[in-house]
Amino acid sequence: MNDKEDLESNPVIEEQEKLEQLYTFIDQKIRPSLNLDGGDIIVQATNKLPNSNYEILVQLVGACSSCPSSTFTMQMGIERALKQNFPWVQSVSQV
Repeated sequence: MNDKEDLESNPVIEEQEKLEQLYTFIDQKIRPSLNLDGGDIIVQATNKLPNSNYEILVQLVGACSSCPSSTFTMQMGIERALKQNFPWVQSVSQV
């Protein structure tokens, strides 16, 4: 094997790339919608579960932190979008 093949099959790098894609998706698809309403999202943690899926812990801030619709936004907006685009996301929780 050469160095390039070693890098391509490195599970640590693959996991980092998956998470980078998740962060990019949040930055490009989710954050702009929240910003329009004066809110924002912070990813507090990405926890790898025993089944190799992930639990994503986020914090809604700004106007989103006190919005009565934040639970709906979390479940029907953020969690749904992440699960649809990233099959390895098992759950998204607000902290």
